[in-house]
This record gives sequence, structure tokens and C-alpha cells, in this order.
Amino acid sequence: MKKIRITIDNLAGGGAEKVLINLLQKLNRKYEIDLFLITKSGVYLKEVPSNVYIDYNFKALFSNHFIERIKNSLKARVKDKIYSLDKSFFYNLNKKKYDYEIAFLEGSSTEVVANSKNKYSKKIAWVHTDLLKHRTMDIEKERKLYSKFNEIICVSNHSKDSLLKLYPEYEDRTKVIYNIIDEEDVLIKSKEKVVLKKDKIILVTVGRLINAKGYDLLLNAINNLKNKNIDFKLLILGSGGQENVLKKYIEENKLQEYVELLGFKKNPYPYMRKADIFISSSRYEGFSLVVSEAMLLNKPIIATDCTGPKEILNDGEYGILVPLEDVNSLENAMESLILDKNKREVYSELSKRRKKIFNSENVLKKIEELLDGK
Repeated sequence: MKKIRITIDNLAGGGAEKVLINLLQKLNRKYEIDLFLITKSGVYLKEVPSNVYIDYNFKALFSNHFIERIKNSLKARVKDKIYSLDKSFFYNLNKKKYDYEIAFLEGSSTEVVANSKNKYSKKIAWVHTDLLKHRTMDIEKERKLYSKFNEIICVSNHSKDSLLKLYPEYEDRTKVIYNIIDEEDVLIKSKEKVVLKKDKIILVTVGRLINAKGYDLLLNAINNLKNKNIDFKLLILGSGGQENVLKKYIEENKLQEYVELLGFKKNPYPYMRKADIFISSSRYEGFSLVVSEAMLLNKPIIATDCTGPKEILNDGEYGILVPLEDVNSLENAMESLILDKNKREVYSELSKRRKKIFNSENVLKKIEELLDGK
């Protein structure tokens, strides 16, 4: 049985983290898998299969006792200092020999695995974003890190194109494997009962409340629609650093009847299934797991024209693509679907046709071929 070590920053409620859980649940019987977390935290921790060993740099060190809190604080400061000097120090304390070491996310995870002292393992880096638009380090540092990997896996063709514009020398080691999506699991979970008043057209979006997801643009467009006296409701599922900013905008513009922030939902699928329209307002993506999942649920889709959604919707053939940072185009797309039932049905049918590309068996086969050296 091959031994694999996978590294990711944490198991918070993002798309890459969710994909990793899907992957662990599919692969854990065929391979011996260890998981290394830079920070042992996140909503998906409890979903890691029981036979996957978890190691980590940091974990939450809370205590009700004053002396324990002081000890924990000192311990955290020491570890922070060590980590700032050598991000792979704690990772390399594990002397176990692995066949494969995988950095499942760009940035810190990639840096940790790139500096592994296991010289005999095959190193694989996953890229879940558009590196032309989102990088956490300077180009020369990133270039050097990727030089240490045998394979670089991008989650979409556009994501690959962006990486190769930056680092064309890595073309022979870069390939595309779509994110694995468990369609059966999505469909089963979508049938969970939720209370959702359906007296108007429901729009839904799912994602972390961060600048990259473009919710400020989406709320601007919603405000414009409100001023046209169009009746609808937008549900935003997710949590994040911009929550208070978004709440303030909703209050200042009296959008409480039009927008509801529902927070993070471990199971967003019942809301997606009951909604009439799915929206992605992202400034950049690598693949966009939630757009794919909305497609599995046959939803009419509006998305910004960025890496991931652009490819999933095949340049607008299977959903409405709107230009980036264009509030008016986003507003007009929403208005057209809200007011036109026939148009919603057409785009629902298009999602139904397109979802055939998300065949989890094919994706799993490609990943197993990668790990089996084929």
C-alpha cells in the first residue's frame, strides 16, 4: 500500500478544503494517507476519515485556567517564531518515508512540502486558483518552490494557462484534473428539509465572505434592483472577514427584505436546490466548486467571467457570464432571469446537459493513475 502525505493550511469552509475531504473519503481505503495541517482547525475536521492520521503545526490552545493560558501563549509564541524561520520545521519532525507528498493548496502548503527532507518521495502541488490574480509570495520565490515538484496539478485549463504564463518552464510537469465532486452525495444532501419561504424568486450564492468573492459588487447590483421595485430574495451562505461590512451595507441601504446572510452552512445543498437562480460574483477563482454543484442541481447560473466559471460555463454557452467588476451587467443578468421564467427554464436545461463533464469516476481514475505512476 503506497504511503501518501497531504498538506493543507487548515480545514476551514472553503472549496479546496471540501474537495480534499471528498478525495480522502474516496482514496483512504486504497492508500495509507497522513494529513498535515498547518493549523489544526476548521469545520471539516470531523469529516476526515478515522484511518487518516492527522499531524499539525499549530492548534487552538484554549484553557479556563490562568496559568495554562500563560503556558499556551508562550508555547504558541515559540512555535510562531520557529515557523517564521522555517515553515517546514515541524513538518520535517516526522521521519516516516512517503511515496508521495502533496501540497493541496498554493502558498504556505506548497512552501512546506517543497522543503521536505524526504528526498525519495514524489512531490505533487495542487493549484486551486488563478496565480496571475492571486499569489501569496513573490514570483521568484514561487518559481523556485515549484521547481521542486515532480507534478503540478491545476483544477482548470484556465488555471493552468495562468500558471504557465508565469512559469512556462514547467509546462512538461503541469496537467489539469478537475475537482472531484460526489454527485450522489450532493443530491442526497439536497433533499434535507429546510424552512424556506417561497413567495418570491429566490437567488442564492455560496462562499466565504471575503473580497475575492465580490459580494460588495453583488449587493450594489441588488440595491439597484430594489430601486426598480423588483420582488426577489437573495440568500448568502458563508462566513468570513467581510461579514460586518456586508451587514452594514444591507442596513444602510435598507436591503433586509431583499438579502439574508445565513452564515456558513455545512450542507448548503437544500438551499441551492430550492433556489431559482445561482450566482457567483467572484473576482477570481481556480475552478469554482459551488458553480459545479449548482449545475449538478440543474440551477440557472449567473457568474462573473473569471477562471473556473468561464470554463465550466464554456464561455457563456451553459450559463450567463458577466464582465468582472461590472455591477450593471450583473444587475441586468439577474433582472432578466428574475422576470423571465422561460429563460430560467432554458438555463436550467443547459445546466442539466453540461453537468455530464463532472464525472467523479473519471476524475478519481486520473488521480489514481497519478498516484500509481501511470
